[in-house]
Parts: sequence; structure tokens; C-alpha cells
Amino acid sequence: MSYKKVLLALISITALFSSAVFGESHPEKFEADVVVYGGTPSGVLAAAAAAREGRSVLLVEHLSHVGGLAASGFTVSHDTPFRKTLGGMTGWWYDRETEFKFKNKGQTNHHPVEESRALVNGMLNTDKIRILTEHRVRSVAKDGDRIVSITLEHAKVDEFGIPAARPTSDKTVVAKGRVFIDASYEGDVMAMAKVSYHVGRESAAQYGESLAGVRGVHRFPGVSLYNIENDPSSGLLPFIDPKPLGKIGDGSDLVQGYNFKFFWNKSGGGRPMSPPDTTATFYGPVKELYQRIEAAGYPIIWPHGNDARREPFTGTIPGIQAGYPDGDWAERSAIWREHVEHCRRLTELTGKKVNMDVKRAPDTNGWPSQLYVRVARRLIGEYVLTQKDIQLQTEIPDSIGLGFYAIDLHLARMLVLEDGNLGTEGAMTMLVSPGPWRLPYRFITPKRKECTNLLVPVCFSASHLANAATRLESQYMIIGESSGIAAAQAIDEGKAVQDIDVKRLQKRLLEHGQVLEWDGKGYGWYRTTATQKLSNVGHIIYRWQNHPEEYTKNMPKPRHDIPILMDDTHAERVGEWEELSKHRFFVYQGYLNDKGTGQGQEIRYLQADYSAQR
Repeated sequence: MSYKKVLLALISITALFSSAVFGESHPEKFEADVVVYGGTPSGVLAAAAAAREGRSVLLVEHLSHVGGLAASGFTVSHDTPFRKTLGGMTGWWYDRETEFKFKNKGQTNHHPVEESRALVNGMLNTDKIRILTEHRVRSVAKDGDRIVSITLEHAKVDEFGIPAARPTSDKTVVAKGRVFIDASYEGDVMAMAKVSYHVGRESAAQYGESLAGVRGVHRFPGVSLYNIENDPSSGLLPFIDPKPLGKIGDGSDLVQGYNFKFFWNKSGGGRPMSPPDTTATFYGPVKELYQRIEAAGYPIIWPHGNDARREPFTGTIPGIQAGYPDGDWAERSAIWREHVEHCRRLTELTGKKVNMDVKRAPDTNGWPSQLYVRVARRLIGEYVLTQKDIQLQTEIPDSIGLGFYAIDLHLARMLVLEDGNLGTEGAMTMLVSPGPWRLPYRFITPKRKECTNLLVPVCFSASHLANAATRLESQYMIIGESSGIAAAQAIDEGKAVQDIDVKRLQKRLLEHGQVLEWDGKGYGWYRTTATQKLSNVGHIIYRWQNHPEEYTKNMPKPRHDIPILMDDTHAERVGEWEELSKHRFFVYQGYLNDKGTGQGQEIRYLQADYSAQR
């Protein structure tokens, strides 16, 4: 039986036994000026900003707490290379996290849950905001091009934080609002409102993106992927996508994979992770795949705080994410549960002793309370952000904040390559901008004809490639705060969200400290203290450039510069450089190294609109 069929069977069993299906009851009714669906960090700031503008807010979250990843132990500051891009409440959050790190002499990418949730609660501590947890949208009611209300069902999470496959009571809620903000990771209100959206990766040709589509292919010779080794007629092992690779740059219906921002008690305390279900149909085949990869000599690092994207067997389950974006909660719940089971299998197969840090996540038995949904649906709105925008090749007059990060893509799938060996596809990390790009207001507004009172700050309108550089929690937060202010303004002006006075919005954003444009300074080159192995170079670069002395004084002294190369079509090299991306286990695509010889002199950017030529 294929892995996909087994998962579908698991979905059916979960749906049957996880909860009763209740009949419709008399719904409870809520009404607010602004209804924010999704208690992600973006949703938290959207709610706080709208309330600060004097508007009543209902904040709805399908989990048992608000704050998303940021309230599940993950630090917003970890994936933020430069503080100066962060304005408003996002900057405030970053500074509180950093203060905590300095006090505790830590450089971890995790944060005590109680600290994060205290920050969230502080932002929402106003009588203008009402919070409703463990409720998720069932339907959306519209009158023409406007959302009138959303109907919510009650669904509790289980002891591991996994959302229920079916409603867990007959309680329903009808939430009415004047403006709706879908700040969820999934974009369910957006989808139910029948606005245009996309799932998957666009081809390179669709938006003229040189780095889009299928790419990041890695080969792992010596691993047969068939149930019986080297026998294609025996069928594929679990996790393996039967579709052929295709051409580099082709479109794909798969987004990048998910996993947990995993934490464990490294000192040995806590509760040992429970064992996997060894009687499950797929346990044996997964074990077989693991043993073949291990026998071929490929590294398997576990436990891991995220995932080791260059490895064939990691905390991500490549391909299983396909059913999540458009799936119902029965399918999503099964996928979420399978990620938990995958961590258990990895723990058993590697022979590691992994102690769950229950103190850090007491309400979910040590498991992160949010699955790391990197990307799900993406709005197709009034403006679609693309590679050209993040490479500063366009004019964006309606900026509501700044974005800056590498294009950061994790594995999308494992597959059989033409030679019959294991391949992985989809992982890529490449910095393609010399500085921050503007985030357009139009990319959070649906097309005017489809909906005129909805804003979408998380599943915003962007290509998969541009989304991959903009999907940081800190950037979600920037967009969330701006959307909350925009929602209040749309009510004040009595206009569709597409028609508000953007100049007035920008003035208000600046009054609250939002950063709307780059001054052209401080981003072009990166100097590193890299005497550590190259797999650590990316984070060393960011931290050395951005953080104060207390944060970097224990790092090794500089040895040589490692510039980060943009897309080859927009740069020229002077001197001799080694391309790390040609190595079998290379670090990040696009990094160059002069191997300490001094022969690599510089990289010249060719775009005339780059204000900081280096």
C-alpha cells in the first residue's frame, strides 16, 4: 500500500474516533469593527493595532493559545538579520526578546513559552479586544463583494497540541464585522470568501523569475527507493514522490515542506519521548528507507531544532505537506499527527535519547504547540510580489513596511531520479537583494471585484519564490500591524480596503514607527568571523553584522570576507572565486569563497537602481 493511501486511511480512522459529529445548535453571536482570524504573531499585531486606533476587535484562533510560532518557543529575532528593518510593535517585540537573551547569556533560537506568551498578552491587554480560542472557521457569508460574517466551530486540541479532526462540541459562533483580517497560516477565511489564491510553485516563466519552479536538486547515489531493492515493479517506499523531476524551472503543485521548531531538554531532564507505533503499516517501510540511507553513508542529524535541509532523511517529511493547504481538518490533523510520529520514529531509529522539555511546553507534553507551516495558500491580489521586487527592480509607492532575508526554501519532495537513485528537490537558500525591499499595501488586498473588506497579511499575494524571502514571523508582524491600521482607516473613511488613502495610511504608519523605505546603507557586504565550518557561515554573518558586542565577543576573529552572490544574471565577479554550491554537501547556494587567497576581489552589482554599489 502506498504511503499516501495509508495516510488517507489514517485520516478516516482519525475522523471516526477523534470526536463526535454534532448537530447545529443556536449559534452564539459576536460583533466587532474588525474581526481578525488567526492568532499568529501577525494576527496579534493586527488586533493590537486596530484596537489602538480605537476599533473593537474579535481575535479568533483555532489553537488553545494565541501567538503562533512566536508563542510556541521560537524566537522572532533568530531569523531577523537586521534590527533596523523592524519598526513599530515588531521592533518592540524584538528588543524584549534580545534583552531576555542578554540577561540569560543565551544565543538560542528558542524562547521560554511563558515569556513569549506574556509579550502577546501584554499587547492584547485592552478591553477593545475579545479573544476566542479553539474555534475555527466553518463558512463565510458574503453580501456581494463584502464579507458579512464568519461561522466558527468549536474544536479542541489534544494533549500534544494537535487540532481535532472534527468539531468537539456543538457550539458554534457567528462573528460579524465591518473589516476582516485573515492572519492565519492556512488562509481559510480567504479561501472560503472565494478570492483568488494559489498553492504550489510557479514556473520560472510565469512571472519571469530566474530562480522559480523546480530546482535545488540533490543526488544521493546508492539508495534504492523501491520496496524490493532495485525492483521498480515492487512499488515505492514511503515519502517518495512518483512524479518525475521534470525540467529545472517547471512549476510544481508542491510547496516547501513542514516540520516542528523542535526543542528538547539537552541537560537530560524532562520526559523521555514516547516510542513510535511499530505496528503501523508504514513503520516497517520507513525503517527500511532509513536503514538504506544510513548504509549509504549519508548523515542523519537528530534531534534537530528545525530540519537539516540538505539531508535526505530529516525532521521534515517531504511531500506529505501537499494535502495540508487545501485539506479539511481531518486531513490536516492526520498530517500534523504524522509529523509527531515521524519525530518518534527518528528518535527510535537513531537510538538517541530525547527528553521532551515539558517545562517549556506543559500544555502539550513538551511538543511545540504549532506545526511549522512555512507556506500554504497564497492570495492572488491587486499586486503579486515577485523576484523582481525583492531584487529592487521595481517601484513600489505603497510601502507598508520592509522585508529582508534570503530566499529560504526547504525540501519539497524526495523522488526517484532518472538513474534510479534517491533525489531531493526544492531546497535553496540564496540572498538576492543588497538591501530591504518594500512591502506593497496592494499585496494584502484581494482583487477589488472579489472582496472589498478583507486584508490578508500572512497568506499575502506573492509568488512562491518571493514568499520564501518574506515569510519570516517578524515580517508577518510588520504586515499585521500595518493591516490593523489599514482596517481601522477603511472603516473611518467608509471605503473598500482597495480605495483607502494610502498616503494617509503611510503617514499613520510612520507615526507609529514603521519603517517604509531603505536609506541605501548598511546591507551590501557582509563580513564574517568564519573560522567555524562553513555550515555555520550564514548565521555568523548575520549576527556579527547586526548584534552588539556582548552578543559576538566570544566569536572567533575574522579570517576573510565571504560576500553573498546575487543571481548570476545580475552580477559580475572580479577575481577568482570558488562556488560552494558545486560541493556534494554544499552549504548555501550562492555563497562564494576566495579560499583565503585574496584573489577574489569583489562582486559588482549591475542594476542601476542599487543605491549601495559595493
